[in-house]
Amino acid sequence: MQLYVSEPSWNEYNAVPYRARFRLDPEVVVLFLKELQQSAIVVVSTQRLTAASHESDNRFLECAATARAMCLVTGNTRQFPSPEF
Repeated sequence: MQLYVSEPSWNEYNAVPYRARFRLDPEVVVLFLKELQQSAIVVVSTQRLTAASHESDNRFLECAATARAMCLVTGNTRQFPSPEF
């Protein structure tokens, strides 16, 4: 299995884990992001999607569509559409 990221999704990964509500150790986040950066393939999304109710979540759908991903892993099932993705 291969991991794909796009610039917008990478920007989210670099911001969200540091939010206080997640209470993650910043040093662990830095190590995780380094591993992620080394193992992910960067794609440039070729289309704009509007399927997700939260606009920034559409960037993850675009990344998955561009990479022709078999799955999209998220804990945010409330805002991602399920039938088509």
